[in-house]
Amino acid sequence: MKVTSDIAHNHRDTYWDGNSMLQALHAAERWLQQHVPAINQMNVFPVPDGDTGTNMHLTLSAALYGVVPVASCALLADQVYRGALMGARGNSGVILSQILRGIASGLAEHDVCGPEEFVHALEAASATAYHSTSDPREGTILTVIRETSEAVRAAFETHTHTLHSLLAVAVDAARAAVERTPTMLAVLREAGVVDAGGQGLYIIFDGMHRWNKGEPFELVPQPIPNARDALTPHAMLHGENEYGYCTNLLVQGTELPFEVIRTHMEEVGTSTVVVGDSELIRIHVHTERPGDILNYVMQFGEPLKIEISNMDQQRREINQQAIEPLAPEPAARRSTAQVGVVIVAAGAGFTTLFTSLGGDAVALVSGGQTANPSTSELLEAAERLPQSEVIVLPNNGNVLLAAQQAASMSQKQIAVLPTKPSRRG
Repeated sequence: MKVTSDIAHNHRDTYWDGNSMLQALHAAERWLQQHVPAINQMNVFPVPDGDTGTNMHLTLSAALYGVVPVASCALLADQVYRGALMGARGNSGVILSQILRGIASGLAEHDVCGPEEFVHALEAASATAYHSTSDPREGTILTVIRETSEAVRAAFETHTHTLHSLLAVAVDAARAAVERTPTMLAVLREAGVVDAGGQGLYIIFDGMHRWNKGEPFELVPQPIPNARDALTPHAMLHGENEYGYCTNLLVQGTELPFEVIRTHMEEVGTSTVVVGDSELIRIHVHTERPGDILNYVMQFGEPLKIEISNMDQQRREINQQAIEPLAPEPAARRSTAQVGVVIVAAGAGFTTLFTSLGGDAVALVSGGQTANPSTSELLEAAERLPQSEVIVLPNNGNVLLAAQQAASMSQKQIAVLPTKPSRRG
């Protein structure tokens, strides 16, 4: 469908142009951000590391960061997908990037998104997401996007719909699919939760729909289930050393053998998601030997944005919290501070010094002149602190913009002080 942008701007209930779609996605990002803690508490599959909400929010934020507003939905969706691919975090974030890739594919050559284009976009999103995973599992975010696209297709073929009414169908279908996820995955039933990734996707659809209705985005605070209560069954029923290292990276090059790389990752790892094309590939894989992954891809291109997490250690920490009573902190380490502090520090000595100052009022981020932390690292440090008001000390001019971006992405009140290392001599 092609119409002039000024017409589309006045009919967002019927169809969106690129500018309307961008506003809807920004609204979805804000709505998702408010649900991050609750989604993290649900995270028991595929790894109970409590970061699905954070990863999905950071991925969507990266997708929207730096997007240049355009009137065409096709051009807008392509920008969003490429931003998501570059900034995808974790399994759920990579799959979300592929849902956005499918939407971009479904909207290719369409200046506006009406009911028919919306149906095609969701169907392409479902197909792309399923294709991106080596072992698609039902009861996950994959089920939610598939059942949502099927419900929207059925509604479109049965009745006359506007884009707004199809959005309502999508929200209802996503919510219903999420509620059914425990019937498909035993680990969810054991923990008494729904799938975290599916819940995150439902929240995204709900945020877009709320924007289209003109509803506010102030979340009414709800009690979050205790993570120990939710994770105890899972912690007691599964072994301690079954996950290895979560390895994430981008591979950049020319004429990259995408299928060869994807097949290899499926053979040597688990929870494998490999997406991209002949010039840029995003890899997410669980492996016992992350070094082998890096050595393998270096024969084809340049590895970038390498992140390796020890999931066994994460699991032990969660099990400790889930099974054992919480011991009181030593008085010397307990903080009564009203304001938390995130400090970018280089070297073990500075880390020890700063940590000794404030217990749970201080969060350290490793960084220095040649190792600047990312926006996501600074944001995660701020979110770890219990205080609702946080000061960030970047201690380097090159970290200042990343710190300011992190502040803009958080629900907390964050002030960035443009500190820098002292120079003597």
